[in-house]
Amino acid sequence: MWRSCPRNIRVQSAMIRPWNPVLKVNPFEKWRIADFGDLSINPLSIEDTYRRITEQLSDVLRAGARSVCVGGDHSILLPILRAIHKYFGPVAFIQLDAHGDTWGGYFGSPTFARYSGEVCG
Repeated sequence: MWRSCPRNIRVQSAMIRPWNPVLKVNPFEKWRIADFGDLSINPLSIEDTYRRITEQLSDVLRAGARSVCVGGDHSILLPILRAIHKYFGPVAFIQLDAHGDTWGGYFGSPTFARYSGEVCG
């Protein structure tokens, strides 16, 4: 289930070793790397969840950190892009997926890519 994805990524990342023999680099020496934990969501309200993710990621960006957001489902892209747009201005994204998710609606709601296009312009 997608909601357990962040937890499962953490479990698997325990196997990451400091030295990368292919790139010949220790990323933990080059950068300060931290896990900010799960962002607070509201499973009963997608609008509130979007607001929370946008605010929490905005706090991270204001602190001067760069972020890699993993886990969840396609819908988390929208509040992530909102936070990035709010902090940095115009933003673009590259979607790597088997299909475009750009149609106008799915089960009565626009897809994440449609919403994201509105944020990115």
